[in-house]
Amino acid sequence: MKIFGLVLGLFISACTYSPGGSGVNSQDCSQVQRECVRGVYSEWFQKNGDLACTCSGT
Repeated sequence: MKIFGLVLGLFISACTYSPGGSGVNSQDCSQVQRECVRGVYSEWFQKNGDLACTCSGT
């Protein structure tokens, strides 16, 4: 169960940040939203216009 939490945490952090300062695309956030069953899904646009998202509170 601890490993699942760690993997989920890495997945969420990968969703909100990608190398080079660019955000994730809407397709990535669609996948996060589908998998965010027990958490709270949020999405927003960054200052550079890129979409970012997260699933928290699982």
